[in-house]
Amino acid sequence: EAVFKVDVKEIKEKELPDLDDEFAKDVSEFETLEDLKKDIRKKLEERAAHRAKHETEDEVIKKVTELSEIDIPEVMIEKQIDSMVRDFEMQLMYQGLKLEGYLDYYNKSMEEFRDGLKSEATERVRTQLTLEKVSQVEGVTASEEELDKELEEMAKRYKMEDIEKFKKSMGEDELNYIRESIIIRKTVDLLVGELTEK
Repeated sequence: EAVFKVDVKEIKEKELPDLDDEFAKDVSEFETLEDLKKDIRKKLEERAAHRAKHETEDEVIKKVTELSEIDIPEVMIEKQIDSMVRDFEMQLMYQGLKLEGYLDYYNKSMEEFRDGLKSEATERVRTQLTLEKVSQVEGVTASEEELDKELEEMAKRYKMEDIEKFKKSMGEDELNYIRESIIIRKTVDLLVGELTEK
């Protein structure tokens, strides 16, 4: 049995800064604590609204997809699995890892790994096909104005000053992908509107 003797020389109490206007100026671009509080409250409310909107959208998509009777070609599921594997490889790469090392660590073959993705891949394809079918039936389209607006927002996100140059740098495949994204978003909004009003 060991006995230790400890001499306590001093106990320091951590001093927290006063929550006042000076604090607000030090930690933000706001002049007053009240303005800082308002901004924090606004951001929290926006985040909660954003989360609630996504939860509603997910629920509506899930319900519509469950009701749909769509035959899913196996080739589409395999392509979706390919895409998911590529995405996962990219995530690992950002962490300095490789898929082979990941599979070795978890003692899995590539076939087992792909089998583990099949259920989610099937649901993703089912959702995609369902939303595409709804958009066709409802005649949802993406106008050139909507495409331009989306491209302008993308250019701003990438901090590109010359929006026209940014638009011209896009290939036809990329533009079609953006158009499809707009159509899917509008279709989801349409479904949410119809199903939440009932």
